[in-house]
Amino acid sequence: MSEGSASILVVDDDEINRMVLSHDLEREGHRVTAVEDGGRALEALRAQPFDVVLLDVLMPELDGYETLARIERDEKLRHVPVIMVSALEDIESVVRCIELGAADYLPKPFDPVLLRARINGCLTKKRLHDLEREYIEQVGYVVDAATAVENGTFDPETIDAVAARNDALGRLARAGPEAGGPPAPDRDRRGKGRQAGGRDHRHGLFPGPPAQSERAEGTSRALAPWRRSSRSIRSGAARASRT
Repeated sequence: MSEGSASILVVDDDEINRMVLSHDLEREGHRVTAVEDGGRALEALRAQPFDVVLLDVLMPELDGYETLARIERDEKLRHVPVIMVSALEDIESVVRCIELGAADYLPKPFDPVLLRARINGCLTKKRLHDLEREYIEQVGYVVDAATAVENGTFDPETIDAVAARNDALGRLARAGPEAGGPPAPDRDRRGKGRQAGGRDHRHGLFPGPPAQSERAEGTSRALAPWRRSSRSIRSGAARASRT
């Protein structure tokens, strides 16, 4: 997703409203999919990724309230921000939508300036949330790598993407194994990623396996601070994702 473009799902049982919203959003450079009811909206959300949903409140069969509730109950969909759209002006409708998990509320008739502001606000939050999810996932890779080093099954390629980061997590991924983790036996046989003298310079692995007792002691001592650091980062990221 580029900085100014997004994939947006428009859900409204009124064809004219769908056309107006789609036209305004496409003029802003967004990609738009329009459907006429809540059931088709859920199908579309499960079929392809969307960055924002514009969901009408009053629709026949599956209305906006129930559609929103189902989106929020689905672990794979609840991260998508939903902007409720309605001609209803009573505060109770707005409060109900927010309580159900809506990211925002847009009144009809549509004001192009307000529509743009609502969309941009949701896109900013969505991008930050996506970065958080990626960060937490990559922290998990580092923790798994620490366990793999201890078990003698570590493959440096499993954390190459994390090591490329220019932040604390990337430094942790680059520095972790070099403190004393042994190379994986199968990588020794293949010789992948090794430099002169048998050392893997990408991840600082030892040039050769030490004696069994020395290796076990060195691995345990070296991994302790790395695993503590990686777990600390993971718990911090998890706390941040809940705020």
